[in-house]
Amino acid sequence: MDANPTSPASGAGSRRRAFTLAAVLLVATAGAGAALRRADAPSRVLPATLPLAFHAASSGPVHFSAHLDRGAILEGSDGELRMEIVLRADRPSGELHERLPSDLVVVLDRSGSMAGEKLDHARAAVAALIERLGERDRFALVTYSDGAELRIPLAPANADAKRAWLEKASWLSAAGGTRLSAGLDLALDAVDSSRSGGRAPRVILISDGLANQGDVSREGLRSRAARASRGEYALSTIGVGADFDEELMASLADAGSGNFHYLQSPESLSEIFTAELDTARETVASGVVVRLTPAPGIVWTEAAGYPISRDAGGSFVVRPGTLFAGQERRFFATLRVPPTGAPIQEIGALQVSYRGVDGPRTLDLEGGPRVARVAREEEFASQLDRTLWTKGVAVEAYNRLRRELSQDVKHGDAEAARERIASYERIVSGMNQLVRSPEVDAQLEDVRLLSSKVEAAAASPAPQRAEEAKRLQADALDAARPGAKKK
Repeated sequence: MDANPTSPASGAGSRRRAFTLAAVLLVATAGAGAALRRADAPSRVLPATLPLAFHAASSGPVHFSAHLDRGAILEGSDGELRMEIVLRADRPSGELHERLPSDLVVVLDRSGSMAGEKLDHARAAVAALIERLGERDRFALVTYSDGAELRIPLAPANADAKRAWLEKASWLSAAGGTRLSAGLDLALDAVDSSRSGGRAPRVILISDGLANQGDVSREGLRSRAARASRGEYALSTIGVGADFDEELMASLADAGSGNFHYLQSPESLSEIFTAELDTARETVASGVVVRLTPAPGIVWTEAAGYPISRDAGGSFVVRPGTLFAGQERRFFATLRVPPTGAPIQEIGALQVSYRGVDGPRTLDLEGGPRVARVAREEEFASQLDRTLWTKGVAVEAYNRLRRELSQDVKHGDAEAARERIASYERIVSGMNQLVRSPEVDAQLEDVRLLSSKVEAAAASPAPQRAEEAKRLQADALDAARPGAKKK
């Protein structure tokens, strides 16, 4: 079950009501409501300033910490707060460590729309990737159009095999429709049927269009991609050109615990293949899971766009993907706390689990996070981490806005974009009256510039709208998840 489902509003009136409600709720958090500013509100005796930073003890290569942007919430507000989650993998010291052998499976769209330059670059990128493979690596190539074909079964990349693969790749041609589901099925079967310990599987899906044959449902395609996550390996996606469905391709990468890449043109395919191969070879932790077992009333609402699910025990679960040596990944978790209750509110138990080279490991955050409930604005302000709040606005809130605007642009809905931006400005500027962050003031100026750009894009012809929507979506996801991709 998804913890933060969203769906397009049925009309402009519904959108306006949704934006207005969001503004009212979040401005309340900022203390903008007169009821929250009452000078005569009773003060409670609180403990010393509550800790905001938390760490997990670690005996392995992965380190886990979290930092709250506030130690208190205002009574009667919406109770929203953010927590930055940091995952870091050690880089072995001394000589270069031995790289893991990879099982790399490329799933290539060869529908009619790929004909010409796109397929030419794809063939060249596949050839360059084959040349980079070591003898301990394994490789497979699946192509799909009206059907799907395992062009190259998963096998070791010895010299004879590589020569044969290069010949096969050179003869790839484009024709037919886009049976993406069949391509995914074949690729995932190739990995799952040949798993062996001490290897790092990775699937890379490429498409330039819309799934129009076989199972075209988002639910069905995401369920397929999630096989990779459940199998503790990664599925990354590459969308090429202006015609593919960026929401679908991004959601497939998230479901498969991989990366989403957007290419306006296919010239950079080879660079992405190289980065994905190097990520697989340097894997330190796979199947990474961040789990919050919440205290009563706590809800995890947002995680930099990653899907949030609930497990059988009621815990919130986010799967951000693998970690490679030397990688540090950061993302914000947005949580909602009940607006009334005891003076001190527990958040819950936060845990990270993963599979390392020596087996499964678990890291538990020490000294469980908690926040105070306060009645006075000055009490709230005294337990606010202004630096982290500012960062949360710049990294999480702003990029969530850009993801939402990408869909307004895609559908040419300039009115929805204007209302969304106006709501964001009211919310953020209301809170910043208390925080007084110059960085946030500067960003609000950037938002006004973004508004002009987005309105112009929403009013442009469909091809330009599609291109700008994809750029907004991809840039926003990358900015909200610093460190997620290998550079």
